[in-house]
Amino acid sequence: MSPAAAPRIDHRLLGIIERGTGEAAADLTRTIGAAAEALGLARPSYEQVRTLLRRAQTERSEVTTVEVLLEIALRTRPAYDLRNWLYGDALPWRPGAHNEQRRK
Repeated sequence: MSPAAAPRIDHRLLGIIERGTGEAAADLTRTIGAAAEALGLARPSYEQVRTLLRRAQTERSEVTTVEVLLEIALRTRPAYDLRNWLYGDALPWRPGAHNEQRRK
């Protein structure tokens, strides 16, 4: 008999969670549960799916160094923002630029 909830989630299910960042956690949990049963795996709990979904959404919303460099090249951001970004400071709001703040 398999457990009702798994402590680790299979990498195939993690991929589904990462791609489903626009879905509600409850809907995604149902989708993951059906996929887990089809693969013969234990269904992850709602809390696990919600935590992993939140992490995936946070990672997607962070600004990357490449984005900052591109915005400098496109002149939507001044060059000194790169120095501030590399020091870990939050990027100020700029019109036309990606304005999410960096998490430390």
